[in-house]
Amino acid sequence: MKCVVCEREGGSDSKGVITLQSTSSGMVCPKCIDGLVEDALMRTSNQKNDWKSRSKQKMATRAYEKWTR
Repeated sequence: MKCVVCEREGGSDSKGVITLQSTSSGMVCPKCIDGLVEDALMRTSNQKNDWKSRSKQKMATRAYEKWTR
């Protein structure tokens, strides 16, 4: 069996052999699972930060428009 992401061979938990996890898309090795989870967390974190910065920018623009009227 191979990991669907990196195509490394895997199988049982014996010495020198990686253990693959079953997913709906196929078998995935622990290294790829860690990378995918980390990537998803970073994307989620960046989206939250973008939302906060857009919100602050909008508030600052409104305050400036009020002040210049």
